[in-house]
Order: sequence, then structure tokens, then C-alpha cells
Amino acid sequence: MVHKIKKIKDELDIVEKEAEHLNLVYPSAPTRSEGIVAEANIARTYFIDTEIMVGREKEKVHIMKLLLKSEADEDISIIPIVGLGGIGKTTLAGAVFRDKTTSIFDLKVWVHVSKKFDLLTIGKKIISSRGDENSGTSINDDFPCIKEQIKILPPRRYLIILDDVWEEDKVKLQHLMEMLQYGKKGSKIVMTTRSKKVVDVVDQLRTVFPAKEVKIYHVTLNILSDNNCWKVMWQRELGSDKNLGEGLEEIGKEIAKKCGGLPLLACSLGYLMSRRKTTEAWEDIRDRIISNPKADCVKDILNCLKLSYHCMPFNFKLCFTYCAVFPKGFAINSDILIQQWSALGYIKSVEEGKSCIDDYLLGMSFLQISPSSQVAPMHSRAPYKLIMHDMVHELAKEIADNETVIRDDPGKMIWSKSEKHYCRHMHLVNYDKEQSEVLRKVPGKIRSLHFTGCSRMLLQQNSFSKAKYLRVLDISGCSREGQHTPGSTAMLLPSNMDRLMLLRYLDASGLPISTLPNSLLRLQSMQTLILSNCTLETLPDDIGSLLKLCYLDLSGNRSLKELPKSLGNLSRLSFLNLSGCSKLKEVPETIHLLQCLRHLDMSGCCELQKLPDEICILPKLLVLNLSSCCNLTKLPDKLELKTLEHMNLSSCHELQNLPQNFGKLCNLKFLNLSDCHKVQVLPDSFCNLTNLKELNLSDCHDIRELPECINNLSRLHSLNLTSCYKLQSLPSTFCKMSELKHLNLSYCARLKKLPMSFGELRLQTLDISCCVTLHDLPEGINKMTSLTQLHVTSGHPSMFTKAQTIKKDLNITNRNVHDVSVIDDGKCQELEITDLLNVNHLENIDRTNLHDNPELRVLRLRWDCSILEKQTDAGNLDCSISEKRIDEGSLKCSKPEKKTDLGKQVLENLIPPRSLEDFALFGYPSKDFPTWIHDISSYLPNVHSIYLYKAECHSLPPIGRLPNLRYLVINSVPNITKIGKEFYGKEGTCNKLRFISLESLDNLAEWWTTRSGHKHEDFLIPNLLRLEVKDCAKLKFLPYPPKTMYWYLHSSEEVLPEHGYGLLSSSTLPFSVHIVDCRFSLDKWARLQHLATLEVLGIVGCRDLSTLPEIFQCFGNLRNLYLRSWEKLEILPEWLGQLISLEVLRIKSCPRLKCLPESIRNLTALKKLYISDCPKLIEGEDDHKISHVPEKKFIGVLSQGIPMKPQGSRHSDMQKLLGFSLVGVVSLCLYILARSELISS
Repeated sequence: MVHKIKKIKDELDIVEKEAEHLNLVYPSAPTRSEGIVAEANIARTYFIDTEIMVGREKEKVHIMKLLLKSEADEDISIIPIVGLGGIGKTTLAGAVFRDKTTSIFDLKVWVHVSKKFDLLTIGKKIISSRGDENSGTSINDDFPCIKEQIKILPPRRYLIILDDVWEEDKVKLQHLMEMLQYGKKGSKIVMTTRSKKVVDVVDQLRTVFPAKEVKIYHVTLNILSDNNCWKVMWQRELGSDKNLGEGLEEIGKEIAKKCGGLPLLACSLGYLMSRRKTTEAWEDIRDRIISNPKADCVKDILNCLKLSYHCMPFNFKLCFTYCAVFPKGFAINSDILIQQWSALGYIKSVEEGKSCIDDYLLGMSFLQISPSSQVAPMHSRAPYKLIMHDMVHELAKEIADNETVIRDDPGKMIWSKSEKHYCRHMHLVNYDKEQSEVLRKVPGKIRSLHFTGCSRMLLQQNSFSKAKYLRVLDISGCSREGQHTPGSTAMLLPSNMDRLMLLRYLDASGLPISTLPNSLLRLQSMQTLILSNCTLETLPDDIGSLLKLCYLDLSGNRSLKELPKSLGNLSRLSFLNLSGCSKLKEVPETIHLLQCLRHLDMSGCCELQKLPDEICILPKLLVLNLSSCCNLTKLPDKLELKTLEHMNLSSCHELQNLPQNFGKLCNLKFLNLSDCHKVQVLPDSFCNLTNLKELNLSDCHDIRELPECINNLSRLHSLNLTSCYKLQSLPSTFCKMSELKHLNLSYCARLKKLPMSFGELRLQTLDISCCVTLHDLPEGINKMTSLTQLHVTSGHPSMFTKAQTIKKDLNITNRNVHDVSVIDDGKCQELEITDLLNVNHLENIDRTNLHDNPELRVLRLRWDCSILEKQTDAGNLDCSISEKRIDEGSLKCSKPEKKTDLGKQVLENLIPPRSLEDFALFGYPSKDFPTWIHDISSYLPNVHSIYLYKAECHSLPPIGRLPNLRYLVINSVPNITKIGKEFYGKEGTCNKLRFISLESLDNLAEWWTTRSGHKHEDFLIPNLLRLEVKDCAKLKFLPYPPKTMYWYLHSSEEVLPEHGYGLLSSSTLPFSVHIVDCRFSLDKWARLQHLATLEVLGIVGCRDLSTLPEIFQCFGNLRNLYLRSWEKLEILPEWLGQLISLEVLRIKSCPRLKCLPESIRNLTALKKLYISDCPKLIEGEDDHKISHVPEKKFIGVLSQGIPMKPQGSRHSDMQKLLGFSLVGVVSLCLYILARSELISS
């Protein structure tokens, strides 16, 4: 059939050209070469199926309730969805799978089962979805081993969708149930099936789970009403045109009645109607549908679907029927599918292929986005996984007939005469033995050949000798196991491949190929070459001889060191993927000859140091990905890629600055500069990027300011400035960006103020967490009615009260206090649970249903309520927290006793949802943590703040494995003696950790900052911003402490680096150090030499020294010096005058200080001099030395020999002078104690 259609297509092409020549083309109809893209403007709502699901709302709500309920006696629930083909079972299951509330599950797996019931495939899918570091890299190929592997994995609360189950054999289903029994309490299995018998068999197999309580909930889908079928048509395809022509709606409802109640038909016919909105066309559709089609009759359904098929352009019909070569449930990459269509000659361009997918096959529901596919944002241009509905697959197979053959049988290959004669497309599945005879029997006229799951099939040198008409060859399914040559771990492609002169598409990804044979270069028709994740070391020098090559994927070839210059000869190349080629050092200068290149991905090319200047003149480049090119130091000076839309420079750690003409990227829409640690300024031309929509500058540590003209970025929608900790202010023009919706300023530690007109922005989300020097918010924010989210999890004390006032004014969050005896199911973003020390009955804990609250962001668990009582007395509770207590039946009125074992059991049952970002434990009484805490990175991957206060634990869980951890507070945990490799887990690194606060850790002696505490290893806390250590007298960081910008040390003498930072390379330079009550010996004062870049230094409570340590002379950049409570300080040394950068000098409570040094005259930059409580210092005697200082203030000194009465409180003065140094401690106190009386103390 297909070859006949192709012949007709060619004839019609000739007719069409003749008609155009004679001007016979109907003016209003688009030509076939244009497709029907010109009609366009169709809403692509198929990307989110939940928006178009009609008539199944009750069923979805019912299933979601079943998924989210946590019955005390129920371990695993099975929810079968039963219904006819095309009735919407998979769509409903997909809507449930993608619902954000299902994020409560630790593991989500989607498996398409179909008629070929394969336990190995299901088991492998579950194991590969786990992502456990202990699960190993190899997966066995026999069921007992698969079952055992699943059994030994740590238990998870899973949601598994088994789509399209046909198997009714009790034994096979029993094996399936046995494999799925190891889920944690609350696990759910959803299966879709057409067979009621399948459900009955599963119901009988509940006894397979001997130690589990299993419940089965049946959900039966009935056909849609005629009215709902019309709604499907209207909402999915006709909704963009609300004004139908006269009589169209009546005809449309008549068509809806002929859909048999099947949403699949309604979608398909509705799409067809949307393309031809005339009375004649709709009447034709109505009249061609058979009367009263039966929903349970496959033939009737296929006849209706054929109407949509017949209305497709001719070449798109070929594209559709080709999809029958993939087995049912097979998920294929959309870009790969387009490349295969192109190789077969079905489409003339990539754009035409995208039109076929987006404007036809997805629109008709002939293809669907795979529910298991992680669909990227539309702007990312990322491909997506496509699957075909079973009924549609039947249609494609019926049309293709014998031209498409799928062999999924490890037995002998048997061909019928018609198959052997007509077969053009073939797919071999699960041939896992060296069955070379299979390849010898491949039909000679075959056009495409695919392999899937052929892990041991041996590709011999003459494997494809007969397939001389082959256009598409995918051997990626022939894994490494059978491909090694004798005495080698590498393989060679079959030597006779040069006979495949018509081959246009070759996918050999994943095969151990170290070199390409020269014979490959003779394939002059080659358009697509995919060699990803091979072991290539070189490419042939004449690779450029493949003049028709359009698509080249070399990603993941870690041994590839260079590219040949002939690469520039590939004049038709539009896609080049070099990502993960970690040893690639340079790109040939001839790359500028790739005039058709649109997509260039070099992410993860770690050895790449620069790009050739010639790359700047690629005339059609749309996407450039250079992320994680960690040695790239600069971009070409003349960067004039005028067509570029997407640019990713994230994690280019050595990139110094952007070129001055960066603004000439006039069409750039999405720019990612995150983790570019050495970028200091944005060039003046940056504001010329007027089309920019998203800008990510997070973790750009050295950026000090944004350009004043930033308001020129008039289309900017999202701006991320997280951890730009040298940024001190925003430009005044910032508030003129009217399109800005999302702004993240968290961890901008030196940001002091926001513009006064900040409230004029139309923000929807704002994050100012951990902006510790930001003391105030502009008044206009409380009138920012567009604001829906305001995040302030830590920071300056005054910020909390102001933030809560703003939230109240804007009605962002409401205080929701639950009484002691009442715990409801209300959802909230912030939650505090108290009185956990008094729990008697664990079943009461289950009532909190934490894991079932995907909205939860902040959680505080309190065993010790003494602090809470002080809060209540003060009447200063944080109003953003919803407080829950366990009911009265579980409380004791007497004085609480420590229940160490119960503490662990309580926490075992209080597992937060994966959405959690801020987690705090107060008064945890147990020595150890429950199992889930030891795997915290799997349970709480989004947590960025951890607080542990007054805990009795003896060791810490692997907190360092948390991938997003930025803020860590540990206070009053006396039993911890060492923090070693267990803190980081097997492969954890604290790359995002910015703040560490440690207090009252009396016995903590060691914290390893490398894997074993020794030098010459990777440093595990490389980007710390602030380190606060108080009352940790024994603590040493081994081999050296983090190279942090801000230090606060209180009674912790051993923390400073003893021997410097070794080989540690970090862009972070020490900026501020405050030392309080540390009794340093002279050798410990000498350790300050390793912090020579200091600009702020404060020393409080030095009782032994009579003068300043000479090591202070190394601080050539010091701008602010504060000295307080130096009881024996008598004189300031003359070398003080060498600190020529000093701008502020504060001296307080130095009772023996008599005069200022003569050299203070040399401090020409000194602007402020404050001296207080120094009774032996006589006011006026040193006026001639400090006459050049603009601002001077003396309090509590002698005035002409008469002592002055001290003015001002010690607290207010200290708070003013050391405000920044104490702000982290103050914010911690606020977070933990939540009342100003405790802060002031």
C-alpha cells in the first residue's frame, strides 16, 4: 500500500507543478510543499493532556484520593482502570501520573506492558528508575536475579503505572505481584486494561503478599455522553474559534453522536473539523462516518480514524504509516523520528517534520507525548518522547500491511511470501543470541532496519550484504555484549557497509567503537550519523567527505581528543552534538564553514579552553550550549551570532568576562550564566539584548553591579541572582522592567537595599532569603498585588516581621493554627509540629499526612517545647507557620520524660514530601536517625536549608549529599565528636553550600573537608560564603577550613587555617573576619596571614595583648577595623599607618589606651573614627593627628582631664558596630527562638 501511495505522490507532484505553471492552483488553498502549516494557529494543548480531559473529572478525583490516602492497615494499593480501547484509560492514567500532587511518591515509574508480557522489561524499568548509588550499573537478564535486585534495594514509596495490561495468565501475573511487593507502606500500582478478567485474577492474587495488607480499588470507565464528545471536539480543536458559522454547531453535535462515546475518535474528528470549517466539509465528514459505530468494535473505530488519515497531506501519510515499525508502547525521540523520515524521503526539511508531528499527528491524537517523558519547556527546543495509542497503531499497521514487519520472537524467522516480497521496514526485538541467520534472511528490498533488546546478537562483517536498498539502519539495540573482537574490548562496524550506498541514517550509539572504518566514508548519501556514548578516540581525517551529512551526534565519547579540519566541509550540517567529549581540547577553525549549522552542543567539554574566532560568523546558529566547559577562559571578541536564541554558559568556572560586543546577539532569548564564578561585570552592550526573556546569573560570585540601563531588557520575564554575594544594590532603573515576573535575590549577602520604586514591578514571585545585610523593604511592596509568593526563610531579624506584614496585606498566606485536639487535612506551605516528646501512640502521628502535602515548603518538628513556651509568653509567634499538635489523647500533662527510642520512631513516621525546601529539628532525643534520614537526598532532593538544634544524636546523616543544600545550622548537639566522610555519603559534594553556623558543639573535634581529611583530594565545600563558629573549642577542619568570605569565630580557637589552603582553588576571597573571646597564642594570631585579602576585621574580648599583633600588617586591603574589650591594650603601633586603605576605625572599652599613634596621619583614606569607653584617652590631645578625618566621635573618654559619662548602651553600640558580623547568629536566634527579647540578650 505505502509504495503505491509513494508512486501516486510522485505523479501528483508532477501534476501540481504543471498546475502552478498554468496558474490553476486554487488561491485560498496552501500548496502541498507548504503543508497546511499556513492554516496554523492551532492551540497545542496536547502537551498537557490534563487540560483537555473531558468527562473524567470524577474518576480522576477518585483516583487521586486513593493515591493520597494513607490507611494505617494498608501497605500497597492496586487500582485497575478498566475500559474499552480508545475510551481514555491511558490519558486518565497519564493525567494522574503528571499531577503535581504525586510528587509525594519517592519513585514514579511508567511501564507500557501491551500484549507482549515481559517481566524482565518491567523489572529493568523499575531498577533503572531508582537511581540508587548502591543499585550497581549492571542489570541481570533473568527474572530471579531481577527480583532479588529489587528486593535488596532500599524500600521506597512508589507509584507504578502498568499501561495496557493484556496478560490473563495467573502464574505470570503472580510473578509480577511478587516483584512489586517490596514497596514501602503507601505504595500504589495503577494498571490500565481492557480485560475484566485481568482484574479478577489480580484480585485473587492478594495472598501473594504474605506480610502486606493489599487493597484493590476498581475504576471502570464508561463511554462519554454525546455532549461530552462535543466538548472534547470544542475544547481541543475548536476552542480557538468561538464564532462558528451558521449551522456548524448543529452539524458538529451530529458528528459527536457518531463518535461512539470514545474520546479518541472525538479528538481525531474534532481536529479534522478544525482544518475545514465549512458547512460542506462538516456535512461530508458526518455522512462518511458509519451510522452508530460500536465502541467495542475495533473495525468501526478504525474506519472512523481513517477519515482523519485520509485528510492528511500525502507525505504525512507516509510518515504516519512508517510509525507502525515501532512496537506498541515504544517511545521514540521526536528529533530522531524526523531524521528517519528525512532519510526515507518522506519530508524535505526538519521544519516539515515538526509540522507533521505538531500540527497533525499530535493534534489528531495519532501520536502522544509519553507520560514518562520529562517534557522540557517549549522554549528549550529539547526533543520529547512520542508514543502511539494502541488503536492508532492498529490503524497504521492495517494501512502498512506487509510493508512493515516486527519480529518479537527468539525462535526461527519465518516469512510469508507477501512479507518477503513487500517488506520495507523491519524491527527485530529481543533477539538475544548469536542468530546470524536472522540477518541473512532480511528481505532484499528493505528500506529501514531496527534492533531493540538484541544484547548478544553478533554483527558479522557481511551482516547487511543483501540489504542494498537500506536507507535507515539503527543498531543501537545491539549492546556491547556480543560485539567485541577477539583480544579486544572494542568492535568494528561490518566491513561491507560501504555496499549500502543508499544508506542515509546510521545509529550505532552505545557500541564500543574506537575507530570508524574508511568504508563508512564511501556512503555519500549519509544524512544522519549517531555515534553517541561510543569509545571513539579519533574521527577519519576525511569525515568531511560525507557532503550530505546534516545531523552528527558524537556526545559522550570521552576519549575523543580532536576533530579533523575536514569537518568544515560538511556544508549541510545543521546539528552537531559534542557534549560530554571531556578530552576534546579545541574546535577546528573550519567550523565557520558550517553555514547551515543551527544547533551546537559542546557542554561538558572540560578540556576546551577557547573557541575559534571563526565561530562568530555562523549565519544560522540558534542554539549554543557551552555549559560545564570548566576550563573555557574567554569567548571570541567578535561574537555576532545574530540568529542565536539560546545560549548556555553555566558552570564555565574559568570564564573571565563577556566580550564587549555581546549585545550584538540581538535575537537572544534565553541566557544561562549560572556558576560563572569569575565574571565580574556585564558589558555595556548587554542591555541591547532587548529580546531576552530569561536570564540566570545565579552563583556569579564576582558580579558587583548590574548595568544602569538594565531596564532596556524590556521583555525580561525571569531573573535569577541567587548567591551573587558581591552585589550591593540594584540600579534605580531596575523597577522599569514591566515584564519581569520572577526575581530571585536569595543569598545576595551584601545586598543592602532595594530601590524605592521597587513596588512598581509586577512580580509574581520574589525570594530574598538570606540577604543578611538587607534591613528594610520599600513600602510599595505591600501594594504589589501581582505578588503570589514571597520567600524569606532567613536573614536580618527585621525582615521577618516586615515580610509577614506584607504577606498579610497581600493575603499571600494566612495563619492557620490547629487546636491541640484537631488535625485536619488542610494543605499549607509552612508547618510546625510541637509536643513530639509527649507522643504515646504512633498511630496519631500518621494523621499528620505530611507526605501527602506536596505544597509543603517549610517544616519544623519540635520535641523540646521550652522555647515555644517562651514564644507564647512573648506573643511573638511567626504568623506564617501553621502549627499542629498531636491530639490530647497522646499527650501527658506531667513533666515530659526523654523517650529516646520513641523519638526515632516518631521521626520515622513523619516523612516530609519531596517538595520540602526548609527542614528543622528541635530537641530530637534519639541517638540515631530513622532509615529515611540516612537516605535524605532521595527523600528530600529540594531541601536547601537544614536546622538541627538541641539534639542527642551521636552522628550526622549524609546531609552533604543533598544536591541543593545552601544553609546549614547545627546548635547544641554535644554528642557529635567528628564529622567525616559519612556526612557526604558516597559521592556527595557541598557545591551549593553557602552558610554554615555551628554553636555549642562541645565535643566536636574534627570536620573533614575532603573525603578522607587529607590533602591532595577534591575539596568538598568549595563555595562557602559565611562560616559562623561559636563555643566549639575543639573544632578543627581537616586538612583546612572552607575558604569562606565571611568569618565569625566566638570562643573557637582552632578553626583558622594552620597551614593555609593547600591546593584549594576557589574564587572566594576572605573579606570579613570577626573574632570574639578567642584566647589566641601568638602562633594562632599568625594564622591570619592566610586571610590577607581581608577588608573588615573585628576583634572583641582580647585580654592578653598590650599591642596589636604584627601579623595585622599583611592586611593591605583593610578598610574597617574594630577593636573592643582589649583590657591590656596601651598603645597602637606606629605601623598602623601602613594600612593606607583603612576607612573606618572603631575602638571601644580599651581602659588602658592612652593615645593614638603619630602614623595615623598617614591614613589619608580614613573617613570615620569612633572611640568610646577609653577613660585614659584625653579628648583633644590627638586632634593634630586626626584633623584630616571627616567624621569623629568620642564617648566615655577624658575631656580636659574630666572623665565623661559613657553614653549609649553597650548593646546598641555593639549591634551597630558589629551588625553584619552578628547578623547570621541573630537570624539564627530569630529562627530558633522567634522573639526579640532573646535576640537582644
